[in-house]
Amino acid sequence: MNRARLSELCLLITALIWGSTFLIVQRALEDVSSLAFNAARFAGAALLFLLMMLASGRLRKARWNRGLMLHGGVLGLWLFGAFSLQTAGLQYTTSTNTGFITGMSVVFVPFASLLIAKQRLSAATWMAAGAAFAGLYLLAVDGGSLSLNRGDILVFFGAVCFALHIAVTALYAPRHETMPLVTVQFATVGVLAALLSGLTETAAPIGERLASFAKPEVLFALLVSVLLSTGFAYWAQT
Repeated sequence: MNRARLSELCLLITALIWGSTFLIVQRALEDVSSLAFNAARFAGAALLFLLMMLASGRLRKARWNRGLMLHGGVLGLWLFGAFSLQTAGLQYTTSTNTGFITGMSVVFVPFASLLIAKQRLSAATWMAAGAAFAGLYLLAVDGGSLSLNRGDILVFFGAVCFALHIAVTALYAPRHETMPLVTVQFATVGVLAALLSGLTETAAPIGERLASFAKPEVLFALLVSVLLSTGFAYWAQT
C-alpha cells in the first residue's frame, strides 16, 4: 500500500472512531462536567505521547523551538474551542445530531482554507455545502417548524472550530515533527480546559470529583478518548 492510500485509510479509521465515541462520551458527561472531562482527556493524551517519545528516544531529539510551541498552541486553541463547544452541546442534544453536525466540518474545511490560504472553491464544493446544509435543515425541522436546540447550536459552532483547526493544521503540520506538534496542542487544550473548569464551575470536594472520575462509565470513556479518539485520531490526521 502506498503512502497516499495509507493516509486515506488512517483518516477513514479516524472518522469511524470519532463517530462511534459520541454516545460513550455523552454517557460519561452524566457524571462529570464537560470541561473537567476534556482537561483529563487531553492531559492524558499529552502524557501518553510524552511517554511514547521518551520510550523511543525521540523526546530529546525533538526540536522544541519557539515555532513549534507557537504553532502547537494555536492549534490547541482551536481544538479547545471545538471540543469545549461539542462536548457542552452533547449535554443538550442527541449523539446522532452531534455526529451529523460535527461531520459538516468536512464541508466547512474548504471555506476555512479559502479564508486562511486563499484557495479557490470548486463547483463540487459548493454543491456539497448546499447538500449538507439541506441535511441540517431536515434534521432540525420538527413538526413543520425549524427547531435547533441549544446543543445543536453549540455543536455547530464547534464544527466551525474543527474546520479551522484542520485548515491551520494543513499549514503547520509540514513544518514540524508530528508527535511533538500534537503533544503541544494536546497539552494546550488540557491546560485551558482545566483553567476554565476551575474558574467557572462550582468547586466540589476533591474526593467527590475523584469519585466521579472513578466510575466505570467515565473511566471507559476516558480510556477510549485518550487512546483512540484523541491520541490515535489526531496523530493520524496530522
